Amino acid sequence: METAHRQSSPEETRDRILTAAREVYVRNNGSRGATTREIAQEAGVNEVTLFRHFGSKERLLAEMVGRCCMHQKITEIVEETGDLRADLIRVGFTLAQGMEHIEDLIRVHLNDSSLDGSSALFEGPRRIQLAIQGFMSRHVVAGRLSGDPRRLTRAFSGMIFAHVMGKRLWDEQSPTTQGDIAHYTDIFLKGTLRHE
Repeated sequence: METAHRQSSPEETRDRILTAAREVYVRNNGSRGATTREIAQEAGVNEVTLFRHFGSKERLLAEMVGRCCMHQKITEIVEETGDLRADLIRVGFTLAQGMEHIEDLIRVHLNDSSLDGSSALFEGPRRIQLAIQGFMSRHVVAGRLSGDPRRLTRAFSGMIFAHVMGKRLWDEQSPTTQGDIAHYTDIFLKGTLRHE
């Protein structure tokens, strides 16, 4: 089975396995349907190679999700320029782009009844939320925002999540723009009550 890829480096083999894991995970609607045999076959390796690289199916799937979440550029989320509105737009736009990149995984995650809150598959998304929570916390401490940083994170991220995941429901095909995120940022910062 591995003859066509025998000259591959360990990193290339890992990448092929991770790519195959995403395809199989999405195609089979979650972790229950995604077997290591099918993932290995899709990657062009045997199961022994798959386990040598990842140790277990759960670890493989967690790394696959974590790898995808890294596209959200966590480091960009924690950078600050001092302009709260501009920083929130950047954070929200980075988050939206990342969600659009992994929309297929998010949809499967939401439907995967075998997952519970302790699943390693949530490590990547939790790291992103913690980075945003740290961002919110620093602005609360500095007096630029008020409230519980955890709830602020949920409110802001929730608007972005609803925007990205609701596109299919509202039949919107265009990618998220910074203008879209600026609108949600203004709602977050000012609320929706009319001030006279």
